[in-house]
Amino acid sequence: LIGSNAVPENVLSYLKCQFQVTARHNLFRTNELIRLTRLIEAQKLLVIPFKGPTLAAIAYGNLGLRMFGDLDLLVHQRDLTKVKDLLVTQGYQLGIELDWECQLIHPKTGIEVDLHWTITPKRFRFELNIKQLSTRLQPFTLAGVSLLQPGSEDLLLILCIGWCKDYYGGSSRLAQLCDVAELLRKYPQINWMQVLQRSHQLGVERMLLFTLALTRNLLGADLPELVLNRLQDDSNVTELVTQIGSWLGCQPELEEPFWSSLSSVNHRLYFAMRERPVDRAIYLFYCIIAPTEQEFAMLALPKVLSFLYYPLRLIRLGYKYCMGWQQRFSN
Repeated sequence: LIGSNAVPENVLSYLKCQFQVTARHNLFRTNELIRLTRLIEAQKLLVIPFKGPTLAAIAYGNLGLRMFGDLDLLVHQRDLTKVKDLLVTQGYQLGIELDWECQLIHPKTGIEVDLHWTITPKRFRFELNIKQLSTRLQPFTLAGVSLLQPGSEDLLLILCIGWCKDYYGGSSRLAQLCDVAELLRKYPQINWMQVLQRSHQLGVERMLLFTLALTRNLLGADLPELVLNRLQDDSNVTELVTQIGSWLGCQPELEEPFWSSLSSVNHRLYFAMRERPVDRAIYLFYCIIAPTEQEFAMLALPKVLSFLYYPLRLIRLGYKYCMGWQQRFSN
């Protein structure tokens, strides 16, 4: 550790100021998270806040040590309409609704709530759902209020798969690996056999090992012999970790035609991360037909007509690439 006397005074003052700003920002959002969670629970609905304030408190032990923006809530899909309506009564306005989350923003406070019914987009296929999590929830006290949280084994899986999802999408940060490292430091008694078994059953063992290997290499996280042996057994993970340097900073667009871009960084990364052929096939399927934010931004459709986003995507992509080919041949 570096002592404070080794840090220039002006830098130390800046860091202290930033800590105070972060703490105020986080406390304001933490208060809102607790308020909304209590409102939802009052309707006899299950809600699991994850990441954000709860992760700051669980992994770092201090709300001021981890910056976060939006508030993530996980609910049953059957309860989604009720929860959305409840948030609207609290002044929130509906934003973009994707196939795994719905965004709601409060115009006065600027707070964004991401309402999840799954952890990841369908194309990413991570089948750890709220029904499975609900059997293993643990009480956790945040700002004096008791909330339900995933157990440390489930939370580790969520963080590792979340990092892979965001890195694949070009938005992962070193801070997310710090989350993993801090969680491992806070919970040295994690049941690693359970973690590996669950990851294998869910088809995400390679993503788990990939993220753990990076956390170990970059941040010096301690891993048990059981995990180190699995890392040695999977040559694909070793190759991923080796190639990560050449992939950092590469953010190719997923809008290029899948049939002509299977060699792109994003596709190669995704296929290397998934050990099951079925997950790769589902990814290709959703790459072709699944609506994206571009389709939602083009046309606002009521929920009963949301199926029209699928043909709209095909039409938009067909037009886009026909025009691109036409320009290429004309030149």
